[in-house]
Amino acid sequence: MAQYGVKIFKDGRWDGQDDRRIEAKSHLDAVEKVLGPGDLMDRGKPGQLRAQVRLINKPDAVRMFYSPY
Repeated sequence: MAQYGVKIFKDGRWDGQDDRRIEAKSHLDAVEKVLGPGDLMDRGKPGQLRAQVRLINKPDAVRMFYSPY
């Protein structure tokens, strides 16, 4: 498994905590380990942003996850 850094957002605003380091199989697996399983999308409006996930050893490999609501 790879190491991921997960930043959490509420209503599109960063919660202020540093990256949570998570061992996971994928970006989605990492965010679900922090937020729990749920409806997340790859695209959305800024206010719907829920998480930013990056591979620790490849900081350019970033994915954003959005709430559908």
